[in-house]
Amino acid sequence: MSNDIEAKKLNIKHIGSDRLYQSLGFREHRILKPSRENKVLFYVIPLGILVVIVFYPLIYSLVNSFRKYNFIYPEAGSPFVWFSNFSAVLKDAGFFNAIQNTVIFTICSMVIELILALLLVALFNKIKFGSVALRSIILIPMVVSPAVSAIIWRWMYNPQLGIINYLLSKLGVGEISWLGSANIALYSLIIVDVWQWTPFIFLIIGAGFLSLPKEPFEAAMVDGLSKFQELRDIVFPLLYPSIMMAMLLKFIYAVQVFDYPFIMTSGGPGIQTETINLYIYRRLFMMSDVGMASAASWLFLIIVIAVSQVFVVSIMKSERWR
Repeated sequence: MSNDIEAKKLNIKHIGSDRLYQSLGFREHRILKPSRENKVLFYVIPLGILVVIVFYPLIYSLVNSFRKYNFIYPEAGSPFVWFSNFSAVLKDAGFFNAIQNTVIFTICSMVIELILALLLVALFNKIKFGSVALRSIILIPMVVSPAVSAIIWRWMYNPQLGIINYLLSKLGVGEISWLGSANIALYSLIIVDVWQWTPFIFLIIGAGFLSLPKEPFEAAMVDGLSKFQELRDIVFPLLYPSIMMAMLLKFIYAVQVFDYPFIMTSGGPGIQTETINLYIYRRLFMMSDVGMASAASWLFLIIVIAVSQVFVVSIMKSERWR
């Protein structure tokens, strides 16, 4: 009996809503279903945009990597030389110097930022008051443009006018040429990257830490595990996917670094801070060698994809184990 009454009430509400729509001049409301033409456009338009923005430049650069082409002298034509550009890049000592600088920059920045991010996660786990305000302050460097950060730090590194040397002089330390010394210029750029992107790693790992289940920690407390055992057997295994995801994103950014060396040192002194992207930029825009620049880009892309797959496989395995 009660079910019939409820059904009648719902029917009255439905009829009342239809009459209200009609009184306001609206037609009967129905769920619109996309037509076959709309479905085709829904798939074709994004695919076309993807082809124009992504695939066309890739194919164009791949074709150019097999040609000898200088855009300053277009009358010389662009004959196919096949693998000569790749051979020339692999014989160029500057290419391997750029790879070496990029590897040093990437490994150092990833390791330092990971350690600092883990320390920050542990610290904020202990802070109960004012943690939200402190998190907001820590995340400020991440929202600054890398180009702006490079300009700011270039002035801070200035041997005569920079605040870093000024503070060190108060401690009795002599003048240091942070960006002019071949021994420390690259590491000075790493410091800038650590300052700017540690908050990003902290954000990812911190989010992963907050999402950890409480049951393993309660069981560890019952079993009487020490803090070290808790970190080794519970925290790190559960945080491993978040750590690897943060390292994957950081790796992709670090290997394509361009702003810091271009603005702060122009690859100098000499080519001591020339990264692979700066090497490609010089080949293309300063030497007008489109073929070698394209070949170097594709060799670099192959290396990045190969290393990225290691991170992806590691993340997938860790998720499967969980």
